This record gives sequence, structure tokens and C-alpha cells, in this order.
Amino acid sequence: MLGALVILGISGYVRYQANLEIEASRSREVTMMADNVADRLAIFISRREAKMASLVQEPALVRALLDRDEQALRDQEARIRQLFPEASGVNLLPPGLDEVDLETSPPISYAALDLLRQAETRDPAAGRGAPVQQPGGSI
Repeated sequence: MLGALVILGISGYVRYQANLEIEASRSREVTMMADNVADRLAIFISRREAKMASLVQEPALVRALLDRDEQALRDQEARIRQLFPEASGVNLLPPGLDEVDLETSPPISYAALDLLRQAETRDPAAGRGAPVQQPGGSI
């Protein structure tokens, strides 16, 4: 009887150790997968940042925004959509926009206007904010 208890105890301990090893292995696997996704996401973001950095240097885009030329803005939006085919939409908003327009897509709310004002007045050396993506909206 004592021998059977010892065997059960050893068997239980072996199973416990095996479960610990399985959980540790799963944890390592999940960590590796998360690192892989993070690396791929970093590459994805850096490629788009490089494209965006080159866009803001283009005189035609700057001119269209400053002149508030509707046709030139639409032309630039079409060009940007080609550069970023994964974007659900592109809306170029001229500096100084100050009117709420809930009928557009995406809607221009007071919060959106506040974000635009912050973007217009912030110091580029202070760092970038994250782009806001509204469900069904655009970048």
C-alpha cells in the first residue's frame, strides 16, 4: 500500500513537472510569435513613415494645401491613395480648418479640429503623435 502511494506520488510529480515544461514551452512560443509580429509591424510602419516623410517635402502637395485648391487637393489625394493602397481613404485638410462638418467622411468633429490645431502648432522636434483611424474612416 505504501509502495502504491509512493508510485502515485512520483507519477503525480512527473506529470506536474511535464505540465510546467509544457507551459514554459508555450510561453516561449508566444513570446517568439509576439516578437515576430512586433518586428513585422515595425518594418511596416517604418516603410510608411519614409513614404510620408517624402510626401511632406513635395512642393505640389504643399502648394495645394496652402492655396486651398480643391482640384489640386483631389489630385494629390488620388496620388496618395496610389502610394498607400491599404488606406481606406485619404482626405487632405488645408491648414486653419475651423468648421465642424459631421456630414463628411470621416466627420470633422470638435475633437478632430482640436487634433488638427495641435498638429499645426506642435514643434516637429517634440515627436510625432499617432495617426487617428476612425472606424470606416481614413488616414
